[in-house]
Amino acid sequence: MVITDNDNPRFSIPENIVNSPKGNLDMRLDMTGFKLNKDSTFGFSFSDPLIPDNTYVDTKDCSLVFMDKFIQMDFNLPSQRIFGFGERIHEFRLGEGAWNMWASD
Repeated sequence: MVITDNDNPRFSIPENIVNSPKGNLDMRLDMTGFKLNKDSTFGFSFSDPLIPDNTYVDTKDCSLVFMDKFIQMDFNLPSQRIFGFGERIHEFRLGEGAWNMWASD
């Protein structure tokens, strides 16, 4: 999936530098537990496909900032113990509050 802005150019890393993984054409987003908010505000969630009440990530009542050089998105997460989410050199347990992740290089 590529997020674009029809009115303004946006930088993307060229395919010859970093190859994007090819998707499985037999998979659909609803098979992954993805739900898009159908209201007037932007939002989505990822839940366990077998147990829909078990939500992993939710953007309800969160903000989305889409600029020419960055995207900022807020998430509601079910736990302070988040593994494999960004690069961290400190402890894995996150306290409550806002946390930033920046791409390096």
